[in-house]
Amino acid sequence: MDAGPECFEVGELRRREATELIVGYSFDLQTNRIVPKKMPNPGAGREHVFRAWRLNGTEPDPVSMRDIPPEAMALEVDDETTDE
Repeated sequence: MDAGPECFEVGELRRREATELIVGYSFDLQTNRIVPKKMPNPGAGREHVFRAWRLNGTEPDPVSMRDIPPEAMALEVDDETTDE
């Protein structure tokens, strides 16, 4: 797709689908914890390519996506418990 004459291309972005999808959450009112419910992603590994555009007259700096290691995406769990 062409963004039109008022834009110029500044990059190509690629995103690969994750191995699992989050399809729901369960919440424990006693421990105040939320746990994602996951299932295998039928599109796992599929790559999607996007072109990035900027408006004419804006900075021509290229754009890119950060590569985030899986361990950095782990859910942070608060170990505090509520009063009983």
